[in-house]
Amino acid sequence: MKIKLVIWDLDNTLWDGILDEGEVVPRRDRIKIVRELNDRGVVSSVCSKNDTAKAAAKLTEISLADELIFPSIAWEPKGLMVKSIIDSFQLRAENVLFIDDEEANLREVVFYNEGVNTLNPGSDNFNEILERILSENSKDGRRRFNQYKNLEKKSIARKTYSDNKLFLRESGITIELDYRCEPYLERIGELINRTNQLNFTKRRLTGDELKRVLGGSNENFVVFGRDKFGDYGLIGFVSLKSQPRELEHFVFSCRVLNMGIEQYIYDKLGCPAIKLVGEVATELVNDGNVDWISEGRLGSSGKLKTQAMRSRVLIAGGCDLYQMHHLLKSGSGIDTYFNYPSMKYGIELHRDSLIYLYGSKYYSPSRQKTIIDNFPFVERDFFVFPKLDQYDLVIYSPLVDYLQNTYAYREDPAIVISWGDFTNPTGAISDEGEFLRSAGFTADQIATLSSKWTPLGPISAENFRSKLNAVFDGFRGKLVLVGGASGHIPDGQQKYLDQHLRLNGVLKDFEESRASTYYVNIDNFLTGPGDFTSSIRHYQRHVYSRLATYIVENFYDLRRRNRVEVTIGKFAERLSRAARKLGFRSRRRSPG
Repeated sequence: MKIKLVIWDLDNTLWDGILDEGEVVPRRDRIKIVRELNDRGVVSSVCSKNDTAKAAAKLTEISLADELIFPSIAWEPKGLMVKSIIDSFQLRAENVLFIDDEEANLREVVFYNEGVNTLNPGSDNFNEILERILSENSKDGRRRFNQYKNLEKKSIARKTYSDNKLFLRESGITIELDYRCEPYLERIGELINRTNQLNFTKRRLTGDELKRVLGGSNENFVVFGRDKFGDYGLIGFVSLKSQPRELEHFVFSCRVLNMGIEQYIYDKLGCPAIKLVGEVATELVNDGNVDWISEGRLGSSGKLKTQAMRSRVLIAGGCDLYQMHHLLKSGSGIDTYFNYPSMKYGIELHRDSLIYLYGSKYYSPSRQKTIIDNFPFVERDFFVFPKLDQYDLVIYSPLVDYLQNTYAYREDPAIVISWGDFTNPTGAISDEGEFLRSAGFTADQIATLSSKWTPLGPISAENFRSKLNAVFDGFRGKLVLVGGASGHIPDGQQKYLDQHLRLNGVLKDFEESRASTYYVNIDNFLTGPGDFTSSIRHYQRHVYSRLATYIVENFYDLRRRNRVEVTIGKFAERLSRAARKLGFRSRRRSPG
């Protein structure tokens, strides 16, 4: 059975020594193997009985934390922890190798996970077995590793929802069907012959048999899928016989388990007959109600590549746009740039501040590394804001800048970060002591962190305007900017009002000064304090629904225009801007 996942012990396995008893020495040879496995599509996790915070800190110190997915570190039975890890990866135990230096742990893991492979690092054939696994897999550009990283992000996000359907609705699941199957022959064969959990008919085929199926009279198509967590690529194959109407092949990748895609396709086909073979992970029903999936279209090449989905709309921001982006439909697809889930702290971190968007575009790699190394709540994915020239429409909410404080690095004041709440007493990082202690920081560590960063206060209107200009410099598409509430304020939130008014004013001025830029006043969608939830930045669901409808109706005309239309459009826009300066109102449609 092919190994797809290696679960490592820590003490006397990935490092020599026992962390709870003192210093440990990293096994660089084994750390190198972890990285090489990830390069070849065999991912790694950790199962260790240890103090969670201490072990996580050590893994970060030895530059291994980012190489591990779904790590499980706790004073719990290893058999159950390994079972949970395997379930998180949605794999079978037969595809997993567990490595531990204690024979008792190996036996326990086998007891709870029938079929799992085990290995003691002290075994004579230890290196030989790992070399064989490496040799059996070719480099895949970390495609599988990134797919599981996306699954990990999704798992963290799912835990914040009590209603799974609500989570799915807000995941922005989009599928595309392609009826030209020949270009994907190898991938279809892989699905048919290797997939079990979502292979409903389990009819295995040779290459020649598959070609005959594709060349026959059946209705055949492949399914591509993506959501806000990532692009899953080709994830399904369907072959439907017409007389009698019956599914001969109905198979989907385990990567989309629990997303409802197989039920959506089954409903779309009218629930045809199907002879189920063996166990499957989900049950097909005749009265499915999958209303959280939308369909997109393939590019002219016929292949749903990331490129085909990526060239139109980008939504960037925090909680406001995150809450409504699934309502924003685009036939060419949507890319998102939202909060970043931190595996180290089990929380979501804001990377949508203009400070970080600016840093992503203009900071050198060494300057970015300085921030990552010296501020724990900034991670590598804070500096991957996409290039804007591939988009026709960008919808951006800088709302986190309306709240956060800014800090300069004492050793290089040109390095600035955004974090925390600017209304805290002194603005120092130590003001966030309760949060920092809950994240595992000691008093000494909090003091050291505070000593590295000088509080500057909330972002100024001038700095905000400068960063807007810099980030969107060179972008030629439509830019929609969503501001913050100022007309209606929930109880206890008046302390943010002046900053909201200042930065909203900047957005209005920016709309006037830049072509194809539109400021959306959120006050037009609010009727009173009852429209807010937990803060001035969080609204009730009906507010997001109205805002999404307004954006779609007013800014989603992305059709290519000829040169004459472009010229007329630019002239009309200049005329409109001049009219506004003279006091005339725009006739752009606004909400009721």
